[in-house]
Amino acid sequence: MGYSWSEYYGKAYEAEKKKNMLLAGRVADAEAKREELQTKYGAICGNPLYRISRIASLPKRGCKKMVREAKKLFGGEGKTVASEELLSSYRERLAFQRGAYEQWIKEEEPVLWRRCLEALGESVAKEAPGRSCLVIPYDSLAGATDLSGVVEDFRDRAAEQKPALPDILLFAEKPEDLDGRAVAYIEDWFRAHRETKLFYGAQDHRTGGKRNFPWFKPCFSPDTLLGFFYFGSFFAVDRAWAENTPFTGYVDGRQNIYDFVLRLLKPYFERERSPIYEKDDTVRKEFEGERAAKTLDFSEIACTDLILYHQSGEELGEMPADREYFLHVGEMRGEATPEFWGFESEFIKLKQNFINSICRESYPYRTLHRAVWTVLPDGTGEGVDEGLLLSVVIPSKDHPELLEKCIGSFVERTRLPGLREKVEFIIVDNGSDEKNRRKIESYLEDAAVKHQYLYHPMPFNFSAMCNLGERRAGGEYILLLNDDIEVIEENWLRILLGQARLPGVGAVGAKLWYPEEEKIQHAGITNMRVGPSHKLVTFPDDRTYYYGYNTLPYDMIAVTGACLLVKKSLYGEVGGFDERMAVAYNDVDFCFKLLEAGCRNV
Repeated sequence: MGYSWSEYYGKAYEAEKKKNMLLAGRVADAEAKREELQTKYGAICGNPLYRISRIASLPKRGCKKMVREAKKLFGGEGKTVASEELLSSYRERLAFQRGAYEQWIKEEEPVLWRRCLEALGESVAKEAPGRSCLVIPYDSLAGATDLSGVVEDFRDRAAEQKPALPDILLFAEKPEDLDGRAVAYIEDWFRAHRETKLFYGAQDHRTGGKRNFPWFKPCFSPDTLLGFFYFGSFFAVDRAWAENTPFTGYVDGRQNIYDFVLRLLKPYFERERSPIYEKDDTVRKEFEGERAAKTLDFSEIACTDLILYHQSGEELGEMPADREYFLHVGEMRGEATPEFWGFESEFIKLKQNFINSICRESYPYRTLHRAVWTVLPDGTGEGVDEGLLLSVVIPSKDHPELLEKCIGSFVERTRLPGLREKVEFIIVDNGSDEKNRRKIESYLEDAAVKHQYLYHPMPFNFSAMCNLGERRAGGEYILLLNDDIEVIEENWLRILLGQARLPGVGAVGAKLWYPEEEKIQHAGITNMRVGPSHKLVTFPDDRTYYYGYNTLPYDMIAVTGACLLVKKSLYGEVGGFDERMAVAYNDVDFCFKLLEAGCRNV
């Protein structure tokens, strides 16, 4: 299918120009404009996940210096002790979020349930037989090696007389925490959608008799699943489909189930292209607006925004999504909530074994947040094709000093064997004056790097400049790079190339910081009512947000063209950037076209 985004986003750009310029990072001094940015914070919280619940679950921005001063490190039991000032801030946020969520539960959740049930009822064929469901606790999988044995064991425990083999296996952290309607809804879903192989959905907490802290999950996101077990506290599978996949036998139940799910879904990770999941009209109406951004999906793997699990526990002193608040000092919170897991160091081996089974090699990587680990496919190690690998396209005009800093940091700080042989720089200049043109030419000669300098005077058109550079590129991969980008992490290119080499990956973006600050300028793009915007813009990067959005690889609807890596073959296949979109949204449109081609953006 195809879309014409130019007219819509052209109007959206004009209507929201000031807001989006601000959200795109055109504010030089954030602290001087705190009140204005606070308004933008409210807009950021309007992304699809938050709009559906009217929840402001992202923490308020705080100065990193204040946060560091507010902490006292490592008490006698190894726990971090927060100051009363910081705890007071938490309490304010908790009270606000709980009130908003209670309102959603009362006013909107019943509507969502009614729509989902109506859509499901219309989809169920009257002659279709029912589907039976067996609930299995996570901890029962510790040391398991055979799914059939687990099923038989629980059938023995669940009933005196053995029923027929169940059609659906519903795995749950604690079966008693499932919503009372969960089992019946899942059985009806599998009955209505015979193609479904795996099903998961949203969850929240129940503490002190009240529900709070909702966790809405994305449609199937393979790269996110490699980062942590985002299915959370429950998921269901078709028994006949899953029964031939054995368990590895990890003594830890969570490791065993994580490994089992990855191997169960291995065919989806190996697909070069994935079909776009077209929901039928009734379901599309159900999700219109809230789920419009989640275009890429697999029809066999289903996700719902219905909250089907309520994790029980003691009253929490902090928001579950903030469990890694102090990870930058290397200390896990004692109150860590158990539904958010899979990024710890003990999961490295199983993830590395899995990635090695679908690509050449991988390696463990410790993120900026010291307790958060990921495993990355290697894009620059032994076995990488000899010859030119990467063409770096940099649009630039009258900024020789920025260009010099950009290329200089790239060459000096990037860890890539044979960088000068494997990388070419293509500078697309749309009309620098003569003095700056000579400076640029002189610098490129002195830098002793492979380069092309394309001097092409014309009105600024980011799309046209990128396309011009791509047409002259000789590399297997195209890296679009703004001239004001400075490299600070030596492994950045190794990470991006490795990710781009995974089957099915389209555009790969990078987390960007504001200059000389550890504040997020870009961590992926999300769709909002006013149009696509940067996720977590201006937020301090000394903590994690909403289940690791700023710490681990995540599948996103789009990434910014300020730093975007893609295979040259894919760039040409989707027609490059739309040159009718000269200034804004061209990178989003490009990523949408990759989604339509069956790729996922990371």
